[in-house]
Amino acid sequence: MASLSNVTDVASAALWANVDGKPTEPKTLLGTLIGLLGSGATLRDIAFIPQGKWDTLIEGIKLGDPPAELSAVQLSQIAQFKYAAMQSAIPGHISGATPTTPGSSSAAPQVINMVSDRNTKRISDLFGSPDIVLVKLEKHVIANLYQEFRTARGDFPSRDVEPSEDQLSAVFLLIAGKHALYVDFALFTPYNSKFQDKIKYTSSRFDPIKQEWNKIELPGPRSIDEWNRSWAVFECCLLLLKTVPPETVQAYARLINRLANQYGHQCWFIVYHADVLMRSDHMDRIRRSAAADVIKTIDGVPFDKAKPWPQVFAIACSDIHPQATAFWTENVHHPAMRFTISSHTPRVGAQTAALQPPGKVPKITKPDVCREYIAGKCFGKQCPQGLTHPPCPHCGDFHAKLSCPSWTSQTGRGSSKGKGFGTPPPPPPPPGAGHTDGSNTKGKKGKGKGGKKGKGKGKR
Repeated sequence: MASLSNVTDVASAALWANVDGKPTEPKTLLGTLIGLLGSGATLRDIAFIPQGKWDTLIEGIKLGDPPAELSAVQLSQIAQFKYAAMQSAIPGHISGATPTTPGSSSAAPQVINMVSDRNTKRISDLFGSPDIVLVKLEKHVIANLYQEFRTARGDFPSRDVEPSEDQLSAVFLLIAGKHALYVDFALFTPYNSKFQDKIKYTSSRFDPIKQEWNKIELPGPRSIDEWNRSWAVFECCLLLLKTVPPETVQAYARLINRLANQYGHQCWFIVYHADVLMRSDHMDRIRRSAAADVIKTIDGVPFDKAKPWPQVFAIACSDIHPQATAFWTENVHHPAMRFTISSHTPRVGAQTAALQPPGKVPKITKPDVCREYIAGKCFGKQCPQGLTHPPCPHCGDFHAKLSCPSWTSQTGRGSSKGKGFGTPPPPPPPPGAGHTDGSNTKGKKGKGKGGKKGKGKGKR
């Protein structure tokens, strides 16, 4: 029988498990199994099939003429087939092994426990990572990782940075599956507060129509302090799994803190957006480019494809590597300087010299208009009370709009049934002068200005 270490594909896994038949023969056990799984199924696809789905799939297999259920030996062969797929898809994990005592010479076994259909979780829902099923590390494996951490660093991680089982298992799956090492710091927080609402930070977006910055809320840490707390948990996962050396992972954190302090809290949204872009996309691009010898490493050492992350992190936070300097200049330095300059520049038409924060429109104070002037009781360009007399919008003269002759003639105001002013009222009498005869006397049948039969000043 072939060795388990030689299992590299579906055919070799079937050979190791003694599954009878060929993949192209549908009447054999292997051919029927491949037909149900699909010809394009890989070992990783088979390893991550939930156990409940796998059991349902196997129960439906019937062979022979007439078709009969599988024998106990055939069921054992299928179980061995999936076992081989699990060990080959996730290197370094041996299901069913017994834990070793701390300090023993043999490597600590790392066991995976597949979740069932009833409690299936996805990393994307928990931590915003790639959409893969969460496979938990078993407790004695996690205990061995903590013991090795204590041996190397002198003590266990503190309670503030200690990751949960879900967090540690999620980071392990990202490493084992060669995914980008990205987790959403709105969810990947201390004390595993994944059941709480996403924390949000304030960002700014420029509106070219209104020529102003508008504030919006996006999921993520609100400040560099909250980012440091989430990063400490993520860093502890990397150190427990021995993915990145301590100095390298801390150098990246120092870079983000330096950028945040350089441009201040008002530009935090720019720094965090660049950090998300680096961890979710650009680090993976650095890894592909370095593996293809398109870019060089920091120290000139050949790129290690089996353990790429130490060199990838070193390139990402370097001050001299062109890939890193070009990225941080394009995504932090230039946007932060543009935002700082534009947010402190007064806009055209602003009515105040005080600098307004982004997203707020300066309040325009309107001049006080004379109410007596609007009612047609105060006349002229200058107001005795020092208030404003706006010009008439119809003729440009300084009188009330309702008293304008051109406006009343065009709209029919001041007619026999109207209530408007037919003609501009006379100027007020000089101070101390009495009323003339009949000046305030209403007509016998008149109704004041614009009355039915009188003009408002008729004699008896």
